[in-house]
Amino acid sequence: MTKLSYIREEALVDYPWAIRHLQTCATRHHSDRPPAEVIQNHDTPPLIQFNDRHMCREHILRRVVHVPSMIDDLMKFGLDELLTFANAHLTGDGESDSGPAYYGNNPFSDHLPDASHIFDTYKETIGRAATQYASKFYIHPHHETWMTALRFHEHRTLSFYPAFQEVDLITPSLSYKPFEYDMEPGVLESVEESVKERLRLYGEADISLAILQFLSETDASHSTIVNSLSSDSNFQWTTSKTRNGPEIPPRTQYIPSDTPGSFWSQYHAQQRKPKHAKTSQKHKRVREGAIQKVRLPAPPGTRNSSRRSLVQPHFLQRAWSRAVEHDATFILLHCGTTERIGIRDRASNTLFLSDVIDPHSPGYGSIHIGLHAAIVSEALNKPPPFRETSHYARSVIAPPAHRISSETQPEAHEEIQMRTRPDEFNQEISKLNILLVSLSFACYQSEAPSAFLREASSCHPASSGLSFVKPKPNKSYPQNECIHFVAHRDVGTSMKVAVYRGYATVQTSSGEMCQPAILKIAKHAEAYKRLLHEYEVYKILSSSGVTNGILMVHGMFQDIETGMCGLLMQDGGTTLFEREQIRLGISYPKKFRITTAEFEKLKAIVQGINNASAARILHNDPKPDNICFNAEGDWFLIDFDMARIVRDPREGISEDMETIEELRDGTFDLSTYCH
Repeated sequence: MTKLSYIREEALVDYPWAIRHLQTCATRHHSDRPPAEVIQNHDTPPLIQFNDRHMCREHILRRVVHVPSMIDDLMKFGLDELLTFANAHLTGDGESDSGPAYYGNNPFSDHLPDASHIFDTYKETIGRAATQYASKFYIHPHHETWMTALRFHEHRTLSFYPAFQEVDLITPSLSYKPFEYDMEPGVLESVEESVKERLRLYGEADISLAILQFLSETDASHSTIVNSLSSDSNFQWTTSKTRNGPEIPPRTQYIPSDTPGSFWSQYHAQQRKPKHAKTSQKHKRVREGAIQKVRLPAPPGTRNSSRRSLVQPHFLQRAWSRAVEHDATFILLHCGTTERIGIRDRASNTLFLSDVIDPHSPGYGSIHIGLHAAIVSEALNKPPPFRETSHYARSVIAPPAHRISSETQPEAHEEIQMRTRPDEFNQEISKLNILLVSLSFACYQSEAPSAFLREASSCHPASSGLSFVKPKPNKSYPQNECIHFVAHRDVGTSMKVAVYRGYATVQTSSGEMCQPAILKIAKHAEAYKRLLHEYEVYKILSSSGVTNGILMVHGMFQDIETGMCGLLMQDGGTTLFEREQIRLGISYPKKFRITTAEFEKLKAIVQGINNASAARILHNDPKPDNICFNAEGDWFLIDFDMARIVRDPREGISEDMETIEELRDGTFDLSTYCH
């Protein structure tokens, strides 16, 4: 690790607290590795997620380049900014002259049991202190406090994947619409208007200033980070291996600008010109009149699948994908004993990586004070943020010449939809056992679809009691034997499931049929159990003849390459929660009310499921997020993953009806709602 060649103690003789922070290291007592059973009792963490395979080609990582000078550059930048701040703002007798009250803690005395605890140690040792320095340098230098204006947002995955933890560095807000700053009284008033406006833009656009990826403290994690840069080479981005699948229309991609004049802009001269990857997959020529055949991929681990080690490239692919989605420049890769820092170059799609860093070496703090100073400095000086998120499109500057929509609805699809007969479509789709999934929104544009095979039949009456023949991987099938789902929006992502809204298309002898659809993909084994339970509930309702207010479920499917399972179903339209968001113009409405006519529709739905003949169903969570309606005025109850199957006829079930009565009376309050 680079020594403290830039820390000139004589320049900081009046600020001993700064010297202590610059020389901070992770001083916790380090003993044995965590017991193997800590990790083995849980699912292996997926180092890339489903979306990452479908990144638009304009955004994928091309090259990984080693920059030996990066650590020294960060240390020097942090020290220079500290001296500049001290000379301009520290008088010798003010409250700020005592430095941050926070000097870093070491909350653990031996091995760290999981990646979440490793993040906690990083935050307590230097992370929080480094954000205090960066906030003081650039955001509120005139105020006496050293409070941080940034926040680490931890994506809670501990219960599912203790070996992996993702964290974002964000500008916190109490609400993005209307926007409310999350700062103490007095501090906000001291912030310059231009800085305050930039913080608001980042908060509204939901942009992360930096991406932090933590792994558990194991030999494998250490090897993953060390070997993430074996040599400068073209990066092999993992995509779906489905071949000759249906293509989706191209979309114009907005490419954000890099910050000019930064110290890392000099790294351009050190890299070789990257070779451009192929622009599209090759399609076999098909004779006129012949039916195009789709080649399904081979399952992982088989003779025809990839044999190369994917741990290191998948780890970098996931980090890069998150940086693209959140338009972040800086990436931290950390496993407790080993660390690298990455800087994303947007123009060339190059990831610059530092030397391996030892967090236990003196001077570790100087690197991270410099890193966080660079993060905030870049955030305040780069072109204004413009982000097309996977959840919603919110432009915070004038959009580019070609507006990118996060919810694309091609005119051709709309025309097809008008002449499609839903009943006939539902029957046709129930006969097909291959689901091809493409993404076309935000920074995602599938070059090849992911191939799913049917695992459970449709809930359509025509499928009742009928078995199906499961297609075989690594085989070719005509396109007219496939369902093609194109996602045009990510309508909800949690730690359990990803939910996509789009169109499902089937080819028939009479032409193409298309309908709006929803695809829910489970992210891990526990989520799969919930999704399977939801499917079972839909099957019970279908066998009981309960159709009023119930979405048509087209079946369960499993991705050949990832093993992820998805539930394909009818799109129910707009949720009651979304209606209130639009009506009130706020992000998190708490109070809800429905009309008497709307109540009567919901009442009929609840009575239908509560009295199903095969088994009574208690929805158990009829909140505004789980109530939706379409343009024709049809209302639906959705998301039955929390539902109870009540087989005892003596048991009373009234909770669903009580909730919708509260919605009718205007007494429903989401902030106090408990399912």
